[in-house]
Amino acid sequence: IPEGALNTKVKLYIKAISPESEPPTKFENISLLRIPHKFMPEGLVFLKPVKIVLSYNDFDLDPDQDDTLEYNETELVPYFFDGTMWLKAGEPEIDTALNTVSFETNHLSIYDIAVEEKTLIKEIKVGWTKNPFRVGENSTFIFELPSPGRVSLRIVDLAGDVVRVIAKDKYYSTAGRYNLQWDGMGDFNKGIRDMAHFPGSGIYIYIFEFVDENGTKTIIRKPIGVIK
Repeated sequence: IPEGALNTKVKLYIKAISPESEPPTKFENISLLRIPHKFMPEGLVFLKPVKIVLSYNDFDLDPDQDDTLEYNETELVPYFFDGTMWLKAGEPEIDTALNTVSFETNHLSIYDIAVEEKTLIKEIKVGWTKNPFRVGENSTFIFELPSPGRVSLRIVDLAGDVVRVIAKDKYYSTAGRYNLQWDGMGDFNKGIRDMAHFPGSGIYIYIFEFVDENGTKTIIRKPIGVIK
């Protein structure tokens, strides 16, 4: 845990979940290795990214034990369950010698390792897992990119003033589904967990910008609600 990631002492612990109790996939184009672990206290948000390391073994890659690997370990991706669906947890660092998948995150949840099914994305799609949502609970912004490019996401109030910059010119090297999170806090009080210090209940506008490698820009503006 990096210095400054927590402003109070917190007991952290990890619990293995049986595959039978793991939340199922619904519309996600992924295959889970079914080795889930719950990192607790679930929902804890860090003030700085922390590194999580998930491990697997050869049995996990060949669950039917026919000596043919069902999963390619170079394509493993960490996923977390947000209470509704499985979402990509971050960009993985895969160590095939140690059989580990590492990634950075700012929150604790249920995590598992997955392999993404290859699908052709033809157009940009965006949406939030919770809209409206309660401040401090986090809502996840899911977006699908048809090609590599740079993404910006900011929240503004109805007057057009910027409340929070969630991403600015963040580069994604491949087409695919990605996600970003917002806890309802504004940039002026980022990291403050006092419920009295947030932009306020109401309707805000999220502005999503995508610039592909040819310089073509797409801008999407839609409302999102925040409640105390």
